[in-house]
Amino acid sequence: MEFNESELNGVTIKDFAYWIGVAQTDGHLHIPKIGQSKNKSCLVVLAVSKKSLPMMNKFIFISRNVFGVSGHLYSFINHIGTVTYRFSFGCNRFISNFETLQIDFKQVIPPDWILENNEIFGAYLAGVIDGDGDTRISRLKYPQCYVRIYSGHRIDKFIDSVKKLMNCGVFIEKRVRIRKIGDNSFLSHCFTIEFRVSTKNLEFFKKYVVDNIALDYKRKVIENYIRYKEQKLDNHDNNKLFFPQPLKSSYYSRPLVNDCGSLMAE
Repeated sequence: MEFNESELNGVTIKDFAYWIGVAQTDGHLHIPKIGQSKNKSCLVVLAVSKKSLPMMNKFIFISRNVFGVSGHLYSFINHIGTVTYRFSFGCNRFISNFETLQIDFKQVIPPDWILENNEIFGAYLAGVIDGDGDTRISRLKYPQCYVRIYSGHRIDKFIDSVKKLMNCGVFIEKRVRIRKIGDNSFLSHCFTIEFRVSTKNLEFFKKYVVDNIALDYKRKVIENYIRYKEQKLDNHDNNKLFFPQPLKSSYYSRPLVNDCGSLMAE
């Protein structure tokens, strides 16, 4: 698969990097088990809640223009009684392309070619944030902005890339989560990777990341922080800008996971 942007109906390499970020977080590659019908196709799958539909719409648009597929979109009631939206398309003929482009669907590992260009990495990071990220503001008086990524693995290549390209430190925390499916409960391990938006990388976020984030409630947290840093708003304005309702501590773009306890911090 070669990337000639003039033949992709308005989709760019940057858009495809975003697609990879989403695919590695909220998406997965379904491969039929041995013994299943030979007619079973490998599928690229993305399943989200209603809140993430803008991200799904962007993912679908890129999928259709890059791969020339229509795909299948439907909704269903999941095991906790809420609506899940699922998009998938057959990808047997693209498996070798995924391998050539170093696309790992199991965890957040940026391909080497994405790391060669800040604009492309910024779009990829936006996809990761939309998929499995949070954005938050801490402290009322002197606000700080953080980006937090969830992962089922310790994603060292991603962490090293953020340190190098974003010029910032990264806090890594291993957690254990109690998950429930029906009447059954089990433990699963996860990592949170958190780094700060600061004067060192403010321009990077502004130029390469923010405009690529599809989910408004995540994007606006960073946009408002950039506005604060550029305009030096007073404390009263900070409260209106960052905290839509009174909060005692940090404001996250989605709630903290209540059943996730810290096991290790590095």
